[in-house]
Amino acid sequence: TEDTSVIESMVNNQYKPLSGNIVFKKGEEDAKMKELSFEDSYIIQYNEGIAVNDNTPMTLSFVISARKLKIGNAEHINDWPKA
Repeated sequence: TEDTSVIESMVNNQYKPLSGNIVFKKGEEDAKMKELSFEDSYIIQYNEGIAVNDNTPMTLSFVISARKLKIGNAEHINDWPKA
């Protein structure tokens, strides 16, 4: 896909915190399995992989360091020092 918003956020706006969510889908279906939301976060690592002869020819992975994470009824808040 031509969407480069993840790497652009990491490189071009590295000091601007992000908020958003990631929806995990069920296998081959378009149904939502679960949703992860995050607030005041930073993308601290990004990787792309290509395997032409594989069932998933392109993979993308990234690590988010977030002040607040929520998935289902579980919520975690990092007690970061104030700047």
